[in-house]
Amino acid sequence: MSYSQAAAHLRVSRRWIGTIVRRYRGTGSLAAQPNARTPILGPREEQTIGAWLTEDPTLTLAKLAARLGAEGVSVSLFTVARALKRMGWRRQRAGWEPPYRAAESGE
Repeated sequence: MSYSQAAAHLRVSRRWIGTIVRRYRGTGSLAAQPNARTPILGPREEQTIGAWLTEDPTLTLAKLAARLGAEGVSVSLFTVARALKRMGWRRQRAGWEPPYRAAESGE
């Protein structure tokens, strides 16, 4: 069966048929590939950031990114901010608030 015939039979475009055929030839499966990416900052880096913030809660995102860069992990400010949010750290006037303190305050 040609791509055109398969597309007409399934009422889809020829391009979609081509995509499915390429996926099957490449992976042996018709299932879609997962889109999840592995985080740039893993558990080791998150633990390091937590230690830095515990030591000096006034560190800025830029300073944290620079320290990570010195450790060999080049990241953007947004990546650092997402990691801190995932870790439960919150920004306060005096500096960063650890996750356990945020839970104790009832918020």
